Amino acid sequence: MDLDNTTNITLRSSESIPNIRFGICLLFLDLGIILGNCVTITVFRRNRTLRSPAGWIIVNIAACDLAIGVLVGVFVLPCVFSGYFPFHESIIQVEGALVLTFFDEAVYGLTLAAVDRYVAICQPYHYVRLFSDTNLLGVFVLTWLYAALVPVVFTFTNGFKYYDLNLDAVCGVRATYTVWSSI
Repeated sequence: MDLDNTTNITLRSSESIPNIRFGICLLFLDLGIILGNCVTITVFRRNRTLRSPAGWIIVNIAACDLAIGVLVGVFVLPCVFSGYFPFHESIIQVEGALVLTFFDEAVYGLTLAAVDRYVAICQPYHYVRLFSDTNLLGVFVLTWLYAALVPVVFTFTNGFKYYDLNLDAVCGVRATYTVWSSI
């Protein structure tokens, strides 16, 4: 019995081969996500006129998307090219919690961007007061805490575990959704 800390879960039958074309498309998509969000953050850092509340919201969303792109590149691409998940099960839990955190924060950022634009258009005299640097920082802290709290609650209460079952095209698993299930 092998007692190392890695678990190779074979997700395909032995006669199937990794989906190379899908992997190459996913690789280019992932590189585009990483490059596009890096450019967004770089432009924001170099151009001081973009440092408004709306700009900070866009950078927050870009940072979340960048993190998701890096996580996909690190954890999903090896699975696509090899045909199995080459990491330990605890890595699945960490990856799932991080993806859920960054995804939730990106959704909260998009909601905040919609509220920002609504207030800027419909309540322009209150915009400076409502979207001050202090208020925006407070909203960012609250949304990040809430986004991080959601996977912590799912992971550490009642034995919930993350399983990425959206691997039909990736690794040959037939289920097509991501679940948090009780074990």
